[in-house]
Amino acid sequence: MGMSPRGIGKTMFWEFVVPVIQQVRSLVGCEYLYLVAADSKKSGRLVRYYHELGFAIREDLSVSKPEYDFCCFFMCQKVTSLRNRRNAFFRSYNIAE
Repeated sequence: MGMSPRGIGKTMFWEFVVPVIQQVRSLVGCEYLYLVAADSKKSGRLVRYYHELGFAIREDLSVSKPEYDFCCFFMCQKVTSLRNRRNAFFRSYNIAE
């Protein structure tokens, strides 16, 4: 059909998760969205997937991690960048690649 494949996980993230994050930000004011990627190396599949969603491994920021997350990678992105990334995702959603 000429449409490039879009993963359901990415679509759900941009359609449902990001609006909730933006709503929380308007209520309590947060600057960063972070996660701990349970991957064995920085070039691993999960780290690459989160990178496609706009997350980056940051050495200058960190959070307290439980022991079972000790070898995982801290990744984050600014909440203010989510709106532009979400718009870009859906702007190219049905465009053939």
